[in-house]
Amino acid sequence: MYSRDALEACRQVLNDVVYCLMDYEDRFYLIGGWAIYYLLDRPDRTPEAVGFAGTEDVDLAFLIPMVELERIMERLEEKGYQRSASQRLRREVSGRIVIVDLLGGKQEVKDSFTFKRRISGPTLAGDVIEAEINVANLPACLVLKANAFDENPKDKDAYDIYYLVTHGGTKDGDAAREVKEVLSYPFVAEGVKVLHLHFGRVEGKGLRAATQMLGRLEGRSAKEARSMVRGSFSRFFTGIGMAVNF
Repeated sequence: MYSRDALEACRQVLNDVVYCLMDYEDRFYLIGGWAIYYLLDRPDRTPEAVGFAGTEDVDLAFLIPMVELERIMERLEEKGYQRSASQRLRREVSGRIVIVDLLGGKQEVKDSFTFKRRISGPTLAGDVIEAEINVANLPACLVLKANAFDENPKDKDAYDIYYLVTHGGTKDGDAAREVKEVLSYPFVAEGVKVLHLHFGRVEGKGLRAATQMLGRLEGRSAKEARSMVRGSFSRFFTGIGMAVNF
């Protein structure tokens, strides 16, 4: 959905924000599009094969009081970021606008549903970052994306969810196993119910949106896209003990 240049501009902003906030590295975790990218970006895949819809946002979830989050906003404003909402900043890079959202996080998610990922590369100021950050894991990303789709259905989110279910595990087909292992957590159990509402029923908006996206972005025929999407979600929900009606 997004060009390589757009993704690289966004990656540079991610590097820059993390570099500016290294003293908070253990008090935030990465969510949203970049968390999904790092889940799908395995060594055996080329960038083109990741199947990632893309992002022009950097989404970070913080475990700090609001007054401290305000200080972070001010720090980033001093580095050239412009505030566009109470917890949102924007930065222009090579003519492209990248959005940075600083959100409230949950200690339970950071403690039980994140993994460490090394990021490296140039910042906007020309420095080079080498850092390990906390990234939302597969169950967390699925739950957060499902809740986001429930609140505001977007085709891109449905496409991301399809790829997480299909390819997001340690190896293809592992997503159900990874989610099933943590279904006892209310955070996951409640999120999976929302996921099933939209992707586990033939009338679900998410199922239709993901099918349409495979046709639009990958050139799949309607029949092939429908078979791929229904097959993946059927295997996933069956794997966690939930029935589908397709």
